[in-house]
Formats: sequence, C-alpha cells, structure tokens
Amino acid sequence: MVVKCHEFFECAKTECRMFHEDEQRNCWDIEPTSTSCTNMLPRSATKENKIFHCHNCSYYRHVERNKN
Repeated sequence: MVVKCHEFFECAKTECRMFHEDEQRNCWDIEPTSTSCTNMLPRSATKENKIFHCHNCSYYRHVERNKN
C-alpha cells in the first residue's frame, strides 16, 4: 500500500478504522460504517456496493495507478 487514506487526505478523524497501525486493507475493503467517508455514501451503502462510489475517489485512483 502506498499511503493510507488518512495520510493522503490529511484526515484527522482518529475514530476511523484506517488509523489503526495494523490495518492492512484499503478503505474500500472495509464496511462503510467503519470508515470516515461514510457520510459521503448513501445510507444504503454496503461493503459490496461501496466500491462503486470509491471508483470516483482520488485516493482510490492514486492507489490503482501506483500498484506494483
């Protein structure tokens, strides 16, 4: 992983699961209720359909561009 989403966005929402040092997944792989971006998603968002919204995220595009 290049950088974590909270580093990329300079996010200070420490309650977000992505702040945990041992978290190795990307934010789009986690239940919407566990990440701070939840307020930008529709209430009906699930882990399965969250990725649809993530495709428009600059962090998602950054990670995809920088994959090994």
